[in-house]
Amino acid sequence: TLSRQHRGYQICLPPCTNPEGECPPDIHHGCRRIHCNDYVDMPGVSERLPGCFCRRRHTAFTSTCHCWAPPTNLFLVCRALCRDAQFVFFSGNRFIIHDFHALMPWDLPDEQYEPPDSASTTRSYPYERLLASEFLRDIIPVHCLAALRFLELVFPPYVPHGWPNSEPAAILDWRDTVDWIRDKINAPALTFSLVMVDFHGHDVPNRRQNLTKDQGHQIIKGYSSILLFLRPLARDGGLAGFYIQPAYPWRWNPGAIQNIQQHHNWLAEAEQEIKENAEEFVFGRKDARNKAEPRKSTWQRWYDVEFTYSHIHGQNPLFDDSLSRASHSCLAV
Repeated sequence: TLSRQHRGYQICLPPCTNPEGECPPDIHHGCRRIHCNDYVDMPGVSERLPGCFCRRRHTAFTSTCHCWAPPTNLFLVCRALCRDAQFVFFSGNRFIIHDFHALMPWDLPDEQYEPPDSASTTRSYPYERLLASEFLRDIIPVHCLAALRFLELVFPPYVPHGWPNSEPAAILDWRDTVDWIRDKINAPALTFSLVMVDFHGHDVPNRRQNLTKDQGHQIIKGYSSILLFLRPLARDGGLAGFYIQPAYPWRWNPGAIQNIQQHHNWLAEAEQEIKENAEEFVFGRKDARNKAEPRKSTWQRWYDVEFTYSHIHGQNPLFDDSLSRASHSCLAV
């Protein structure tokens, strides 16, 4: 995971949601991925484990143990080992780029918070570049672009006039970035995902609760401005997969809340319509949806845990020190 708060790579470990407490590593894969080296020499446990490949063996990689950390030491041994280590790192991980905040993906930049009585429409995208552009152009080595297998871009619920299309420099830079990577990535092996995060119920700004039709369409236009320049990637050589998870802009309007309360599937159907239109816009055909959805990324699973926990207990578990340490371990690479 990469965000504007954490410029180093942030490794996200999956949550354990067992209501009876943490599971032993031989029962729940989520716990096996956290400090599984502690159990390697325990009688009666070690023989049931596939083996530990974390902490003491940073240079190893296996599909049965995902405690793996970036082989940072190998980057400095020699060029050949460095390139091998980079290939394993970039091909064996899912890269999640949060355009603003990773730990609180629904949070907004200070420039986009408006007082309750404000009618301002001048709030613009506060950055000159998308963080995805910085990652693809400035952070990942050029020769590693072809190794990417999964890239997910996550955007917070920006205000209607705060999407990148309100900052021409940012969206033009995004266009140039996508054009630049076209002959450098391995498109048929790359899965591309876009996630538009919604607010948590208790964090919804007052103005979002009375979003007009035009303001909602401004948000949809923001989605389109990002999608527009991905069309050549999907249509030229074809991507391994392209998926979008949109947020319904009018979700917090009184009318929408009433519909959601009366019809269990109303919100899912509204978001599905936006999703299908967006994916058709990218692929240019109606039969674009021919593959199963990828599993949720780890940050989304933590997001779901936090949302459920906060509604039951009235507090945010991500701000609990022990849970925060388990959910996010920052490693600068």
